[in-house]
Amino acid sequence: MAFIDLEMAGRGDIHFNLISFVHCHHLENEHARIFLDAYAEVSGFYPSTKKLMRMRVALHLHEGLWGFTKAHNGFSDPYHSDWGAKHLNALREL
Repeated sequence: MAFIDLEMAGRGDIHFNLISFVHCHHLENEHARIFLDAYAEVSGFYPSTKKLMRMRVALHLHEGLWGFTKAHNGFSDPYHSDWGAKHLNALREL
């Protein structure tokens, strides 16, 4: 299985890419585990659970700051500020 990351094009940390895929596709715990196990089996790369959890924190921080930056830079609809708040609140739950 190969991923082409068009939004954040460039060579990034595989753990961040994997946790982004899990997040963007709304995979819950069991489905995320199935996906990550299948990825590991096919690719031969077994991601660190500890690093995946750290990257989950980074993902929420990234998305939260993106939303607030958009809101600050003139996007006046509530979508961006709501997006930022959603992700920063998710950080509190972690």
